[in-house]
Amino acid sequence: MDRTSRGARALLACLVASLLAWPPFGAAQAAYHRVAPKIVVPFDPQAVAVLHRSESLFVVEIPHRGYAFTPRIAAFGDRIVFVPGESTLAFTSVSLDGVKMLRIPQDTPGAPPEVRRLAGTLVSFDRSVRVIAFVCEVAPGDLKLAEMEICAMRGDGTGLRRLTRPLRADESQFHHANAPAVSEDGRVVVYRRQGAGYLGAVGTDGTGLRVLVSQADGLTPVALARRAVFYLRGGQVWRAALDGSGARQLTRERGEIRALAVDLDGRRVAYVTRESGRAAGIAVVDGNTGAVLHTIEGVTPPGREWGPDQSLRVSGDGRRLLFAGQYGGRRGVYVVDLATRKVVEVSAGVKAGTGADLNETGEIVVMTRDEDRPLALAFLPDETPPFLWIDEPRPGSRASGESVRVVIRYRDRAVVSGVDPASLAVRVNGRDVSARLETGPERASGQVGRELLKEGENVLEARVRDRAGNETRQTVRFQFVPLLVEFSLAGGIAGMTQRLRVFPDGLARVDSDRAAYCARLEPERLERLRRALDQAGFPGLLPEYRPARPVMDGYTYRVTYQGRTVTTQDPVDDAAPAALRPVIRELAAIVRQVAEQKRACP
Repeated sequence: MDRTSRGARALLACLVASLLAWPPFGAAQAAYHRVAPKIVVPFDPQAVAVLHRSESLFVVEIPHRGYAFTPRIAAFGDRIVFVPGESTLAFTSVSLDGVKMLRIPQDTPGAPPEVRRLAGTLVSFDRSVRVIAFVCEVAPGDLKLAEMEICAMRGDGTGLRRLTRPLRADESQFHHANAPAVSEDGRVVVYRRQGAGYLGAVGTDGTGLRVLVSQADGLTPVALARRAVFYLRGGQVWRAALDGSGARQLTRERGEIRALAVDLDGRRVAYVTRESGRAAGIAVVDGNTGAVLHTIEGVTPPGREWGPDQSLRVSGDGRRLLFAGQYGGRRGVYVVDLATRKVVEVSAGVKAGTGADLNETGEIVVMTRDEDRPLALAFLPDETPPFLWIDEPRPGSRASGESVRVVIRYRDRAVVSGVDPASLAVRVNGRDVSARLETGPERASGQVGRELLKEGENVLEARVRDRAGNETRQTVRFQFVPLLVEFSLAGGIAGMTQRLRVFPDGLARVDSDRAAYCARLEPERLERLRRALDQAGFPGLLPEYRPARPVMDGYTYRVTYQGRTVTTQDPVDDAAPAALRPVIRELAAIVRQVAEQKRACP
């Protein structure tokens, strides 16, 4: 390839990345507006077409003209992907920040020449939309081989690759790969080989192509959970581990089973069943035992019949069920609360189509509609507390020194209401330390001084709310061991740094550039050190003492005792006051002792 071609491809890659990599959705970018007591949206409701508004439902139009098929919404709502026409993917989000188009393979830099186009409308991606998988039409080298395979690309539109090939010698051009399902972590795609009677699996990097389940119905849906795959075999729902092992039958229905859906943990499985002479119904069963948990009778499919890929979804958290069709005499899109069994028509004000999806909490629904602008977005009351993580200190950890570092992260689980950073409250041992932290849209951090800590167990409590008023709390218990003294020496010919921490119980720890060692000081040595520290008169010492004639390749010493830090250099006898010299000599000797013993730290 010449330089011009390489440069053109690099430029194309940059253009695609810039088109798709809009700022990640979050509190820093969104302007929030309350449209109902428990519904807050990340856009100005005056700037969009509102289709329905009540205390329990808010529906708006997505500003897109033309076609839209099989819309899919990411776990947090920060990506919505749909097919607007032939061989094209479209991207938007719940913040209604425009629709961006990606033609396949024209707009995908470095696309394999054998990939002709995107085929069909089924699209799948991982929880963070790092990988997008779909059916693609390929140019086979052998006319007997299938022309429809599974392709994947990165979420930014780069890295398009073909993932699958026929795995059995008896497969023909009619045995297409279909129904791709991407794992939560974006590493694996599971798919069906249509008519060939098996499920395949392949890494999203193109490695590890294999038969996952050797016996499956030719048109089975593929429902992927965190640790299991659900599929149809012999007209019944089966379950297998993600390595294909432990396949077992889950249901024993008398009627025909069609569409299939599962939550993220594989606890709730939903499917459509129909017996001769009876209207279709939806069953929700336990994903481990197959026991029926809930049924919905009298559901008419949105088309002539229920297809394996019709709009039936279980929210990732397992709380809600979505289906499209006629129910109670009305054609629409419905969400069922599986705890209360309440059914809500989320397509109010919409001439509903057949495609719909819901986010991980089931509080945001994207749906097609039979209008010139074919997409709508529905918001249900936000009843889900945000995520809250305490990264530092870790539970059960041991902290020491003059302060403890606190790092807290938070994110709204529905990514609609958004976390209110001003609501963050942090307490240590019952005392409010919120003002000591620097707070941002998704993170807060700072130092808590030892004056608020106590020797032994300490308790850090944090709580935060989203803008809909949902609160979440986390508590961490950690140990604090106050230091007797901290000492470091840096420099020398090797230019290395060693840090010593001595605890009141005599434990000494040395951390260097290469390793960490610990030792227990003899009572006599510990007492000698305490005496030298007390006699040094730290409150009256200056922060720094420099020698008149520094030594080349000498050491710099730093001592921290009772909240005061003093620094000096070689030659110590020339630079440091007489009262400080015994302290430095004693600490340097302890460093040598611990380093020479080379005992691992507990």
